[in-house]
Amino acid sequence: MRINKLSPNPEKTEYMIIGHSRKLNTLNTSNPLTINGTDIKRVTKTKSLGIVVDENLSWDEQYNTLKGKIYGGLSSLKKLKNIIPQTKLCSVYYAIIESHLRYANEIWGSLPKTKLDALQRLQDRARTIIENARLKDNWSCDWLSIENIIRFDRSVMAYKIINKLSPENLWDEFQQRSSQSNYATKH
Repeated sequence: MRINKLSPNPEKTEYMIIGHSRKLNTLNTSNPLTINGTDIKRVTKTKSLGIVVDENLSWDEQYNTLKGKIYGGLSSLKKLKNIIPQTKLCSVYYAIIESHLRYANEIWGSLPKTKLDALQRLQDRARTIIENARLKDNWSCDWLSIENIIRFDRSVMAYKIINKLSPENLWDEFQQRSSQSNYATKH
């Protein structure tokens, strides 16, 4: 378990204990935590840089938030489908739906398959809305699936880390497989 200070504001100081739910349930939290005479409030979830983190790292809140944003984007697509052509609707999709799918998916992308499938159905609904638009043009859907979006973004992140194109604090987190073993491996 780890205690993380969440708020830089001294008037609103919060902390979260991250760990497995069984171990968290055994903690005695009846005594408030005090540092320099300031009571510190324990929270079970928080939002940081647009990512909702809970004490179990389950990503359920992040998933629900993401679904809500995608539903809002689908509503906008439905309103626009009779006004603008398909290629412009596709640009709207990239701006208001896929941008949310790509934001920090390296972190929350380890969702269970059932939740990723639900996100895939929402993406498929966006495709259907655009395909049924009134103003048709030479649009063809060449989007990546949700699973491939996550895989692609993780690959880009790994490439940047390996080639030292990322922040320095990430460089030591990954090592080449050749430095771990002399065995020739496929992947």
